[in-house]
Amino acid sequence: MAEEIARRRSGRGIGIAIGTVAILLPGLFLGTTILPSLPAASVHLAQLEDAEIASPPLALPEDGQSAVIVGDGETLLASTGGDEVGAFESIPMGGSAKLVSALVTLDAHPLEAGRNGESVVVTDEDFAAYQSLVFAGARTIPVTVGSRWTEREMIAASLLSASNNHADMLVRWAFGSQAEYLAAAEAWLVEHGFDGTALADASGLSGDSVSTAEDLVRIGALAAADPLIASLVTTDGIGAVNGASITNTNRYEPAGAATTVSRSYTNAAAVTVVLSLTTDSGETLTAAFMRQPSYDAMAATVTTFMESAAAATAQIEALPAGTVVGELRTAWGERIDLVLGEPLVTVGGVPSPDDIDYQLDEIRTIRAGAKAGEAVATVAERTASARVEAGGALRDPGLAWRLTHPLDMLGSAFRG
Repeated sequence: MAEEIARRRSGRGIGIAIGTVAILLPGLFLGTTILPSLPAASVHLAQLEDAEIASPPLALPEDGQSAVIVGDGETLLASTGGDEVGAFESIPMGGSAKLVSALVTLDAHPLEAGRNGESVVVTDEDFAAYQSLVFAGARTIPVTVGSRWTEREMIAASLLSASNNHADMLVRWAFGSQAEYLAAAEAWLVEHGFDGTALADASGLSGDSVSTAEDLVRIGALAAADPLIASLVTTDGIGAVNGASITNTNRYEPAGAATTVSRSYTNAAAVTVVLSLTTDSGETLTAAFMRQPSYDAMAATVTTFMESAAAATAQIEALPAGTVVGELRTAWGERIDLVLGEPLVTVGGVPSPDDIDYQLDEIRTIRAGAKAGEAVATVAERTASARVEAGGALRDPGLAWRLTHPLDMLGSAFRG
C-alpha cells in the first residue's frame, strides 16, 4: 500500500515538472526571439586606392634653427637645425627672451587686454640701469627718475620697441630683483616643459639666455595667444600715459600678413624672428627662426617661408561626397553602402587608406541618409573628419524572421 502511494506521488511530480516545462518553454522561446535587439549589421570596409598626394613642404632655411607648429603645437609641423634624431642644441635666443619676461610677469600679475595695470615709478636703480644700457649701445626708450610707466606700457616698450631697460624695469617691479625674476622664470619654464631654454637676464642681451627653435616656437605661440600681448603686437604702437610714444619697430615687411611676435639682433644670437599667421585654410601657424646670419638673410628666409606656407596649408578634397567607403550587411540578408555625406577635406596632403579611421555606430536598422558615424583622417599631424551616412535603408525583418532564427536572436541577446 505504501509503495503504491509512493509511485503515485512520484508520477504526479513528474507530471507537474513536464507541465511546467511545457508552459515555460514557449515563453522562453518567444522571450529569446522577440524581446532581444536584432543582431548588429557587420561592417565591411571598401578597399580605397592610395592617392599618394602630399602638399609641398614648408620652405625653411639651412642656416641656424627653425621650427613651425600648428595651433597649440604638440608636434612640430616642420623644423631644421636639429641633429639626426631631431634634437636641438640650445643657442642664444636674443631679444626673444623678452617674450618669456612678459609671459612670466603676466602669469604673476595678470592683465586684461586694454587695461593699463599698476603704475610704476622709475627709481634711481631703473635710471642707472638705463644709462648703462645707453652707454653699451643697447636699444632703449628714455626714462627719468620719478616718471611713471604702467605694466602694459612696460610690456609694450619691451616687446614692440625692444627696449632693454623696460624689460629689466618690468621684472624688477614684478619680482623685486633680477635674481628673483630668474628664479620665477626657471620655475615657469619647467612647468611648461621648456627644458631647452635657460635665462640669464630679462632682455636677452646675455649670450647665456638660450633656447631652441622647438621651445621658442611654442613660447611664441603662447605669447601670440595671450590677449594682452596679441593686442599689442598687432598695433603700430601705443602712447604712454606719461606722454612717451612706443612705436612697433618689430613690423617686418617680408612677413606680409603675418604678425611679427618678436624680432631682434644681438652679437651672440644673430637675427631671431618669431611669426604668427592664419592661413587661407584657417590654420594658425607659429614659426621661429634662430641664428640667421643677417637681416638680409632673414628677409629671404621669411619671404620664401611665407610663399610656401600658402601652398603647404591649402585644403585638399581627399575624398568627395558620395564616396563608398564600406558596406553594412545584416543577418537577414540586407546590404547597403556606407557613403561619405560630405567631402573629406584635409590639409597637408591626401591620407592613405590606413590613415583613415572609421568610427561607426552599432547599427541594426537605419533610414537612408542617416548618420552612421565619421571618417577621421590624420595627415601631417592634422586631423580632419567627414560624416558617414547610410546609402540605403536597413529595415526590421519582422516577427517571422525572429521566430525562425532563434540562434541569431539568442546570440544577439548574449552580446547585448
